Amino acid sequence: MPDTTRVEQLADLYTLGAGSAAEKFAAELAAVLENIRDPNTQADAKRKIVMEWIFMPDGDREAVQVAITARSAFAATKPTSEVMFVGRKDGQMVATVMHGEQTDPRQGVFPIGKEG
Repeated sequence: MPDTTRVEQLADLYTLGAGSAAEKFAAELAAVLENIRDPNTQADAKRKIVMEWIFMPDGDREAVQVAITARSAFAATKPTSEVMFVGRKDGQMVATVMHGEQTDPRQGVFPIGKEG
């Protein structure tokens, strides 16, 4: 038969949620550290971990349900840019992008321009 003895502990940061607050913080910290090391993010951008404890007492004010959440705010990825060329082809509006040495479709790779 399993031991069903309850152990009473004073409520604090480490005992609320049977240690889940520390686990949630550790998980969010790992995610923040990954974001900091990601070369696709701005290096000096601020990151944030928000821990929230919501206390919901019963009508007698003796029992209190506690909800613990954690969330992170990361640095966004660095923007990338592209030049897009807009014109008409076969009567339809089209846009093209070029990659490689030749970067302007008006130089003869794609016949885009005004149709008359």
